[in-house]
Amino acid sequence: MFGHKKKENIEEANTEQTVQATSDQQATPINITLNTTQAPAPESEKKKLFSGKFILKAISGALVLGCVGLLGYAVFLLIFDSASNSTNPETHLTISGKNIAQSKEIFNSFGSSKKNKLGDLALVGNKLFLSEVKLTPDLINTKNTDAIISEGRTNFYLYNLTEEIAKFDTGATDIENNKFYIDLNTLEDGDYLIHSEPNISPESKKSEYNPYSLTSQETIDYVTYSLPNSQSKERRKITIKNNKISPFTMISVKRCGSTLPDNYYDAIIYKAQFKKDDSTIVDKGVASDEVIKQLSDKVSEAIDTNTFKVKVVNNLQMAYDTKATLAFGVDSEIASDLTSIFTIGNNTTFTSDVLSSTDLKGYDSYPEIRELTGYLDKAGQNYHGVAGNNIGISNFTRVGKESFLLKEENAISTIKSILEK
Repeated sequence: MFGHKKKENIEEANTEQTVQATSDQQATPINITLNTTQAPAPESEKKKLFSGKFILKAISGALVLGCVGLLGYAVFLLIFDSASNSTNPETHLTISGKNIAQSKEIFNSFGSSKKNKLGDLALVGNKLFLSEVKLTPDLINTKNTDAIISEGRTNFYLYNLTEEIAKFDTGATDIENNKFYIDLNTLEDGDYLIHSEPNISPESKKSEYNPYSLTSQETIDYVTYSLPNSQSKERRKITIKNNKISPFTMISVKRCGSTLPDNYYDAIIYKAQFKKDDSTIVDKGVASDEVIKQLSDKVSEAIDTNTFKVKVVNNLQMAYDTKATLAFGVDSEIASDLTSIFTIGNNTTFTSDVLSSTDLKGYDSYPEIRELTGYLDKAGQNYHGVAGNNIGISNFTRVGKESFLLKEENAISTIKSILEK
């Protein structure tokens, strides 16, 4: 008791002293720091907190990685789709404005029961030749459609995929009237398939059409350009495509402005290098620089070179090596204007001249025409014993120039009229 009372007295005395000290020193502030540190949390709570934070971080990281992955995959698909549609002729062909899946769906809506196959296809200038068998001069000189297209079919037609037009006059051959080709220069923008159904009505379903593909399934990606429009001066890029992945041969036509690529021309013009002496072809030699200068001056004076892209060269080899839609040889020693047996058609202003012997019997006799017409005229085959057929063996291509050999006195005006027609 006594000890407890004494302790209380001591505490009271200390309290009085503290209060008194505070009262006496009011002019001097006292800074008091309070210790607010809490007692450590139990170990189990620490583990729970750490575990929760770890899970949140893991989920966040996974979501970020997932988003990055999806973004990367989307970019890959975009690049792959773009590349496959525009740069690699081996991939599935696509219709303009459609991706691969959409294009497949449209292709699959057509019939395939007849399994129509093109045995031969060739491009001469902008003229597309088609046949279910090998194209030869003898075949072109016949009106027997059964020899070119199977029995019961009369002509080849283009199906306009863009506007869903099955048959139209400019997109068809007219074999009965010696038009064995489709003039691609007349086509509007769009994508086209080739078919030969003669009795299809506008109400017919796509499944009733059986478009063609090449029998060989070879990959082709041939490009040509239309001549400029007479009013707008605009051209179209024309591409013929086929491969073993896609079901049909397709023709794609797109506007491409008024200019041509650096290495492509509307026309190549040159001085004729060979002449015909009876049945023999004689090499006259290469024209001099002076003669070529005179020819160039005449071309510049008569032809609008701001609209038409033309090139004048001094020998057949250079004409052969230059990419162009048309080729014109100028000759002072021929009796009439000539063009290829493959493109003369129903054009009455030109004649043709063919060989009567050798392996090239029936083909064009003048090298200026034969060697520039291309595949159909057996160009670049380097046949022995045939004068002027020494241009050299070419890489296989189904593309050639529409070629003419013109009398010199009217040559420039004739070239001008062909370009402007």
